[in-house]
Amino acid sequence: MIIFNKKDTASDFSRPERSIVFNQRYFGGNGNRINNYCIRNGFLRGRIVDYPSPHCLRRRFSGAFNRIRSWQSPAFITSIIQSNNAFDSFRENLEFSHHATVHWSIGGDIGDVNAAHSPME
Repeated sequence: MIIFNKKDTASDFSRPERSIVFNQRYFGGNGNRINNYCIRNGFLRGRIVDYPSPHCLRRRFSGAFNRIRSWQSPAFITSIIQSNNAFDSFRENLEFSHHATVHWSIGGDIGDVNAAHSPME
């Protein structure tokens, strides 16, 4: 079981790659560009996924120099929560903003939403 330090993860929105989640003790950082962006540290290092064909688990941060482009601010997420009075509009606004940004920013297998297999990773 992984137990993270008590921390307000909303504070990581401007530099998500600095989050404890991407620490080498946990999920690891960016993939290795020389090795097809395979994850190079963390407990997922060396993991082989079978779908759609066997390959290493990949991660390719969207920003330059092993950075992840910033995510939406806590104020933005709060505005989505407060301004939607129907579940479907709330879901759509959250899914096509913050949820999608996380996929595209982390990249690699989880960012491959067009292939419809990112949930498998």
